[in-house]
Amino acid sequence: MQPIQQSPKHAAHIIVPVAIHARVSTLHQVGGRFDSCESQAAICRDYIRKRAHEGWTGFSCHTDAAYSGGSMNRPGLQALMRQIEAGEVKVALILKFERMLRNTDEWAPFRSFLARHGCRLVSTTEDLFRGDPVGSAEKQHAHERSGIRAAQHRH
Repeated sequence: MQPIQQSPKHAAHIIVPVAIHARVSTLHQVGGRFDSCESQAAICRDYIRKRAHEGWTGFSCHTDAAYSGGSMNRPGLQALMRQIEAGEVKVALILKFERMLRNTDEWAPFRSFLARHGCRLVSTTEDLFRGDPVGSAEKQHAHERSGIRAAQHRH
């Protein structure tokens, strides 16, 4: 885990520590490709720079190269969660939500974990929970899907 370089010219009154998380599923995706962990992290770093005026500052970068998103048992994600739990990170930044988790049963507990520790999950490319009517519909649909899956899982 390496600290992210920040330019001193972006001083803000409020500091918002941001941790990047990047993941790829296969060894074929590791290195150089547009969807590699390195590429995902570079896009996230640029996203942080664009929000420096809001106090966003890069704190850490965690990667899970060649790990399935079907489980939260990944070294990079576990390190990120320890930082969140310690109160060191207020925004977990990812390229896409699918890069964080693919197992829908783990979404609700993970979002609860984030809320308990005052951390937001932000995607550079997706805004599932935006405030407009489309975002509200997507949020309701996601909530309904998670309820259906939970009910199916109990039976």
